[in-house]
Amino acid sequence: MTLEIKKKLAQAVLNGDISTAKDLAVEAVKKRGDIRACITGVREGLQRAGKLHASGEYLLSDLFNSTEAMRAALSILESAL
Repeated sequence: MTLEIKKKLAQAVLNGDISTAKDLAVEAVKKRGDIRACITGVREGLQRAGKLHASGEYLLSDLFNSTEAMRAALSILESAL
């Protein structure tokens, strides 16, 4: 369960999908998943977004959206630690 949420969180952050990132973070907390693994997923998504920006595939606005999705998810996940 945690691995699936971790992957989905990484993708939500990469896509800059704030709503999905929040929903997945809440799901992880409710299901008592491995919060640290979920935080790692969030980090991995932002790292991929950074690499896409560095390669020119992502605009600065895309990177900003990814950062906002990361912040939204982390605020929920960190409160569960």
